[in-house]
Amino acid sequence: MTDRTRPSERSIYVKKAVCGGRDYAGHVFSLAIGATLDCDVVLGNDTGVIHGTASSGETPVPGIVVVLIPGSGELRRVPRYTLEAMTDAAGEYRIAGVIPGDYLMFAVPPSMDHAYYALDFANRHLDIAEHVSMDPGATQIVNLKSSKLE
Repeated sequence: MTDRTRPSERSIYVKKAVCGGRDYAGHVFSLAIGATLDCDVVLGNDTGVIHGTASSGETPVPGIVVVLIPGSGELRRVPRYTLEAMTDAAGEYRIAGVIPGDYLMFAVPPSMDHAYYALDFANRHLDIAEHVSMDPGATQIVNLKSSKLE
């Protein structure tokens, strides 16, 4: 089920940043202090929201981390694309500011080392991933099964 998000739930992101003929919007880069670039930048405000419940069987699970990781390996290097939320007492979560695109979602126990931010986490755990495509400005309900990490 999808619907349009309220404007207050949207955030701005760099949709396009073309410098010297190359689009840097989906890449991490750094500039030296005092450096200048001639770039064309387009900002987007069509982020969306994903919410739902994490459960084990039919039982909602509180205190689980829901992680949204880009399907693209290149975008996993850009921190803005990986988002997380913790389920509440009813096992419900909400992730706002989701940039349109394809993602993998996981409902996993919290970890002190935040292992789900490792660049290879998604590839190592594809068997427990939920595939999600986020349309511009949409709200989606995604109910997840909680998984233990091996």
